[in-house]
Amino acid sequence: MSTTLFLCLFSTTYFYTEISAFVHSLETTPIPSTSPFINIELDKISNAFLTTEEHERLAGKVFKHRMAEFINRIVLNETQTIIGLSELRSALGFAPSEVWKKRQPPSEEEVDAAPTVEAYYMLKEPISKHQRSNQDEFLPELIPLAVTFLDERFPGIRKVYRRYLEEKFRSLGGKIDKKGVDYMIYEFARIQTRVGHATFLLT
Repeated sequence: MSTTLFLCLFSTTYFYTEISAFVHSLETTPIPSTSPFINIELDKISNAFLTTEEHERLAGKVFKHRMAEFINRIVLNETQTIIGLSELRSALGFAPSEVWKKRQPPSEEEVDAAPTVEAYYMLKEPISKHQRSNQDEFLPELIPLAVTFLDERFPGIRKVYRRYLEEKFRSLGGKIDKKGVDYMIYEFARIQTRVGHATFLLT
């Protein structure tokens, strides 16, 4: 995708709207209490600094300087979420996946008819507005690169999700049903807020 096409699809106004909405969500979503380990890891991430070269690498070496920083506000949040969802699946005993793709919310009838707990989870798994959007066509190419980058540069992101979600799963007594899936998705959303805040500060 050319820079010109990108600029047509994603104007500066669009980016500032995205940023404002994300900051608002951080201010209004309850923050869970966590272990000292999680607090320490998140502090490491939020106090880190991405160089211009790292921003351009995250942006696929297509976008430069300020434009790379703009696009990475979306890329980083979508990527840390994908990492978290992979860890959520793993905690539940389902096959992990870090594939970012376009999705639409299922109907209530589809959810009610889910034949297994895993099928129920797959239908209920959180979907971002970027996955629902007809825009953001650059994300499927950038997310895999960003997952590798974050795992190398900030392994604490995956560690935080794993520690938190495994702890919450143990509180269910090791058994999972549809109500347990709903509980785990709720807890995922809570820790996602904290991780999202930490990665947002990188940009």
